[in-house]
Amino acid sequence: MKLMKRTMLKRGTKGLKRVAKHDKMSLTRLHKKAWDLQSIAIRKEEDGQCFTCPKKDDPKNMQAGHWLHGDNMDFIREDIHCQCPRCNTYLGGNRDIYAIKLEEKYGFGILQRLKKLKDQNKIWKRSELEEIIKRYAN
Repeated sequence: MKLMKRTMLKRGTKGLKRVAKHDKMSLTRLHKKAWDLQSIAIRKEEDGQCFTCPKKDDPKNMQAGHWLHGDNMDFIREDIHCQCPRCNTYLGGNRDIYAIKLEEKYGFGILQRLKKLKDQNKIWKRSELEEIIKRYAN
């Protein structure tokens, strides 16, 4: 006997339609999925090269580190780079060197722009998280 998959349906203006899997996810789960996909993509994009020290490793063994932390900064690309566990975890992000590298890469003023974004306390919308998931899912 074949087992049938359950399909979630929701009533719209044009009858019943399938609900995408991420439509029923909570915002917290969407945020985590978007972060996980982005983190993997960034570590691969930067070839497992730590942003703040010379260490290079398999991207799976590296982490995605921030200069500024907070949920509102999780998807600001300029603030997120590949870091080794030592720099990211044990050295607290190696923030001084991180700041120097940010200015080398993005130019003078990047630190001030990131601080302004941090102060905005952005809350990520469902549509924004879904767009991030789409961007990094491929």
